[in-house]
Amino acid sequence: MTRGGHRPRVMVVDGHAIFADCVALALCVHGHETSEVTSGPITLRRVLDAAKRFAPQLVLLDLQLGHDSAECVDLTAALARRNIRVLLLATDDQPAQLLACLEAGAAGAFDKSGALDDLIHLIEDTAGSNTSTSIPAREGLFSSSPDPGTATAGRPEAFDNLTRSEGEVLVGLIDGLSSHRLAVERGVSVATVRSQIRAILLKLDVHSQLAAVALARQADWPHSIASSLIPRG
Repeated sequence: MTRGGHRPRVMVVDGHAIFADCVALALCVHGHETSEVTSGPITLRRVLDAAKRFAPQLVLLDLQLGHDSAECVDLTAALARRNIRVLLLATDDQPAQLLACLEAGAAGAFDKSGALDDLIHLIEDTAGSNTSTSIPAREGLFSSSPDPGTATAGRPEAFDNLTRSEGEVLVGLIDGLSSHRLAVERGVSVATVRSQIRAILLKLDVHSQLAAVALARQADWPHSIASSLIPRG
């Protein structure tokens, strides 16, 4: 679906058609020309073909498209190589995938539970920016590094305070698993996993799952817990 308007052009790639329609309509009101990729399988090739036809300046990309994390990263990188800015729609349940996409060239990210007006403002700021600097929408949620003043930042021993279960959950987050997927694979409730995640953040002295994953990478962790400890289906 394409709606008339003025530049910059924005392509919305989202598996939820109603949400994509709302965003596209709001952008149209603000004078943007938009295109949507929503229905049917949303593959890397389909998105790139649509981008070639529409020539957007910015792609709004939902990370909950059903792709594996590698394909989302590949799509972000492919769009960035074409000088198309990518703004990610994500949740705090996708820290490793979000961080990998930011590292692959995404211009920024937005919490999908945020207000539509805030998203529109961020889209306009991102599309109109002349820099390649990452533009995080929510400082606490999408900060990709630990607070510089924290005592635990960069210290591998900070992870020694984690219980075995908490360590396994953190390994799952690093592997890109959501709390729902972790609950299923570990045979526990989502509430239990979320409680363990809160304990991880408290013990590592960080404020988001993304920051915890970034801290683990910075400290070259895990050094004693292997990914194989988490059962795979």
